[in-house]
Amino acid sequence: MHSVNPTTLRRANADVEQFKAILAAEIIKALDREALSVRGAHARTGIAAADFSRIRNADLSRFTVDLHHGQRDWNSLRRHDK
Repeated sequence: MHSVNPTTLRRANADVEQFKAILAAEIIKALDREALSVRGAHARTGIAAADFSRIRNADLSRFTVDLHHGQRDWNSLRRHDK
């Protein structure tokens, strides 16, 4: 019989939480680098300003990780060369 680490039971999705935190930090860096407000980010991406506000406030509980959709949205934050 295998023993189970009690810490693992409390944080079964720790890797997902960590990934979301890292992704949120990268989004915040992009917003800061581009000097975008949450409304400016909304205008550029179509993602709700309230969602960018939640990311800035580290309120990540409502977010899921969707790599395909997220990649498209992440790319739209980057300033395109003219």
